[in-house]
Amino acid sequence: MDRTQVYFTPEEREALDRRAEELGQTPSHLIRELVTAYLQTPSADEVEKAILASQGAWKRRTGDIDIDGATYVERIRTGRRLQTLLQPSKPAVTRAAKMGRKRAV
Repeated sequence: MDRTQVYFTPEEREALDRRAEELGQTPSHLIRELVTAYLQTPSADEVEKAILASQGAWKRRTGDIDIDGATYVERIRTGRRLQTLLQPSKPAVTRAAKMGRKRAV
C-alpha cells in the first residue's frame, strides 16, 4: 500500500473522525473505502454509452409483444409480481384505468 498525505479543514477532520468512530473504523480505512467507491462510480461517458446501448430495447423484446409499456410496468411492479405469476392471463389494472383516465398508447 502506498502512503499519501491529504489536508483537511478542521471541520472535515472532525466529521471524518466522528464518522469513523460511529462505524468502528479508522479514518484511513474509511477514506480508502470512500476513494474506492468514488472510483467505481461510472463516468458520464460510461452512463451515456449504457443509455445509448439500451435504445430500442422495447422494440427488441420477446415474449408478450402485444402489451403496451404502461401495462408491462404495472406487471413487473413490486407487490404485483406474485399476482401476475399466479394469474398471467388476467391483465394488470393500471393506475390511470382505476382513475378512469385514458392513457397514451
